[in-house]
Amino acid sequence: MIAVTFSKRFKGRARKLALWAGVGLLSWAGLPQSFQAHAANRKSFADKAAQLATEGHFNVLDMQEPEQLSEDTRLYVAGHLVATFHFHEPYQTKEVRVNISKFEVNVPYTLCGVIKERDGKGHVVVYPISSDGILHHPDGRLYKTYGEKGSPDFRLLDDDDPEAATVIRSPSSACPADLS
Repeated sequence: MIAVTFSKRFKGRARKLALWAGVGLLSWAGLPQSFQAHAANRKSFADKAAQLATEGHFNVLDMQEPEQLSEDTRLYVAGHLVATFHFHEPYQTKEVRVNISKFEVNVPYTLCGVIKERDGKGHVVVYPISSDGILHHPDGRLYKTYGEKGSPDFRLLDDDDPEAATVIRSPSSACPADLS
């Protein structure tokens, strides 16, 4: 019945316009509420399809080195906490997926945290992790965390493209001064 009523009210181009115009025009046309709800679902489906076409992601892999007793690191992307890494046994790894817009060109990131290691004398030494950087065209990439022993300068790098990330500041102004 709805389809018959609909085709009687709208012909040709006006019918196509009514199909794409959404709930507002359908309310104006005086169509039943059930048909309006169906049109709203159709619109949300189109919105979701457009969103999926623009969604991208990248992955970050962190690995605990054998000499590390523990690692606690937070990853912020564009100022938002997107991942935490907590390692308390050697050789642990964790990979996280970070969703972004497919068209992001330069994405800022911050790494904050601490690593605990045992030095040659058996003492526990705490190293801060504190750095800011930029990920260039990150969609579809795998970034790994890298750092130098005793330095807070930890970074994300893409093994396939060293130019895909840049460290801009270490220590980071976004990390707390006392990370231990």
